[in-house]
Amino acid sequence: MSNRTLYLLLVLLAAACSAATAPSPAKDSQAPAVVQLPVPPPDEAAAAAPAPDDPLPKPTPAVLWSRSEDLDGDGVAEPVRLVTFERFDATQRVDNGPDNLPIGACVNDRGDACRVILEVGAHRHGFDLEPGYFGDLAIKIIDVDRRDDRKEILLRRRPGGGEDPPYVFAVARYDGKTLAFQELWHGWGYNAGKATINGDGRLVTVYDECPDVVTVAYRLGKAGLTEESRQSVRTRQPQDCAACPVVYVKERDGMGRRGEILRDLRAPALARNQSLALGLPARFVEPRGDGSRVTLELREEKAETTYLDAVTLEVDGVHYAPLGCSGAGRHCLADGVHHVMRQGETLRLTFDTAAWRPGAAVRLWAQGYYVPAP
Repeated sequence: MSNRTLYLLLVLLAAACSAATAPSPAKDSQAPAVVQLPVPPPDEAAAAAPAPDDPLPKPTPAVLWSRSEDLDGDGVAEPVRLVTFERFDATQRVDNGPDNLPIGACVNDRGDACRVILEVGAHRHGFDLEPGYFGDLAIKIIDVDRRDDRKEILLRRRPGGGEDPPYVFAVARYDGKTLAFQELWHGWGYNAGKATINGDGRLVTVYDECPDVVTVAYRLGKAGLTEESRQSVRTRQPQDCAACPVVYVKERDGMGRRGEILRDLRAPALARNQSLALGLPARFVEPRGDGSRVTLELREEKAETTYLDAVTLEVDGVHYAPLGCSGAGRHCLADGVHHVMRQGETLRLTFDTAAWRPGAAVRLWAQGYYVPAP
């Protein structure tokens, strides 16, 4: 027997002995089954596991008003909408009239204006709507010039923050490529402001600013509306009008007009304490250390003389005297000693108050009266 054959026999013998001595598995023991989970198709897998950088869903705006109208004269109507991401409270006052839609006033917790967006097709223009009791918005499709094929959008709103504010008009034009938005001049009469058209290419606004009525005429051209004339006509005597000092507050962008104080108190016998609500405090309250500061001006702009006895600023029921008042000063105490303001004069007042909170109720109080010029 060769050495190679002997070596092969020894290997086979060793393998047989190893198999004979190995333990045998239990009769009921089975190898675990391998379960293959189904793999979803690529598109389903992507849907089940979104990428971590997927954008958040965009909020859907509320539609305040919508219509289809051919604005650019191409024979195809464009979708026209007013939308907002703010909240509107339809229970607030609206001034219903021939040019107004009952949209309701805008209310939010910021104490500032609410944003409204005018959409014409894919074009947009945003503008501010004042919240509160005198918040108001109207929209109307108009045809300033019947000789062309185009139409315009007339919008009317009110500058908030004061009492009985005037109406402010704007005109939007769409030429198929751009959306133009044009603000028109406005007066400051109580609840004043009317706009009329007759299809001859002119738009006319009228503001009753007692004792005068101001009429402004605009002509429509390729570049929009151009002021053609402005006429002021005296219609009443000054003593027949509600007059009083005008209140301005220092806002982020300058002094903002808020209304009038001592309204209709046109004789010494009518002297009393009167208040003016100062809305939108987020625009004029300045944080200052642990408190806040408010700066305002009383301006005598009319032909009259004001006799001011005392002025305070009320914030959430707490009254604050102007800086510099420590029991003295003609406008500090209601003691019958008056600070006299003649036409063209201004009284600037600063108030330091407690820390301002969003939604604070702010009012200016004044004791006194005025006398119209003879």
